[in-house]
Parts: sequence; structure tokens; C-alpha cells
Amino acid sequence: MNSLDKKYTWCFAGQVHAQGDRSKMIDLLKKCNGEYHLHVAEGWQSGNSLSTQEYKKILSDSIFVPCPRGNTSVDTFRLYEALEVGAIPIVEKSDYWSDMLGEHPLIETASWNNISNDINLLLENTEWIIKHSKKVQSWWVKYKQQLKQDIANIIAEKRKVYDVCFCCDENLINYIVI
Repeated sequence: MNSLDKKYTWCFAGQVHAQGDRSKMIDLLKKCNGEYHLHVAEGWQSGNSLSTQEYKKILSDSIFVPCPRGNTSVDTFRLYEALEVGAIPIVEKSDYWSDMLGEHPLIETASWNNISNDINLLLENTEWIIKHSKKVQSWWVKYKQQLKQDIANIIAEKRKVYDVCFCCDENLINYIVI
């Protein structure tokens, strides 16, 4: 789906605490041009949570997905969910992202304070949105392929080590496996 054909400029579904950064972020995002979808849940998998299908549909129908940090980590499932459906994630600036993902096309914000102005400026450049959306999707596919290959290589190396140990000393491999 072309990013410009999506129904929502942004969406957020999750917990929002009145005094927290998420509450401020939401208030600022509401100033963005275009429609948005906001679903505040009482808690993780609470009675008022969206179904998986509803959530995926809303994410898929959103250009941007703000991905504020989790309660204890800068990382959040929301980022990977947004990437899987072709939305453009916006994360809080941190070395964590480049350490974790390498060179990436995620939008990083130093502060949510200017987020509505930043998104509104991006919305004025429709060509950029289309190109960046494709860049993010392409990067994500390549990232996952490389990750899969890296894991396969690690497993292959471990098998070689175990094969060598097994050939050298059967008791050693039994000790390692136990």
C-alpha cells in the first residue's frame, strides 16, 4: 500500500500514564495534520485491549507509528510491529538503536516536544514519504535476512566445535551437553 493512501497520519495503541512522557507525546501528536488513531489500554492485554487483527489493521493503515520507550527499556515491541506492516516508526534518539540495528533508516527524535511540527513538515513532502517508506521496508527485509544468515552461521560454527570435540574426546562432548 502506498503510504499516502493510508487512512491515518499516526497511530498509538497502548498504555498512557497521566504524568508520563507518553501522555505529553500524545498531546503533541494530536496537533499533527490528518487523521490519527489513538487507543489507550488500561494495561497489557487488559479487557479493553485491541485484538491482534484490529491492531495490525490500524498499524497497517498508519504512515507513522511513534514508538516511545518501554517501562524499563528504550526498546519496544511496537517498533517491530510497525516495521512488519510497513509503517514508518519514530523512536527516541539513543545509541541503543545503532548498536542494536546498525545503520538504520528509523526516524529518531531527541524529544517529543517538536514531533507535531516535524511530522507536519514531512507530510508536506509527499515524495519523501513514499521514498522513505520504501527505504524502511527494504532495509527491514534485508536486516531480517542478514540476521537469519548470522544465526545460521553461528549455529554452523557451534556444530563444527562440537564435532571436533566429539571426535577428540567423547567424554568431553558428553560433559558439554549435560
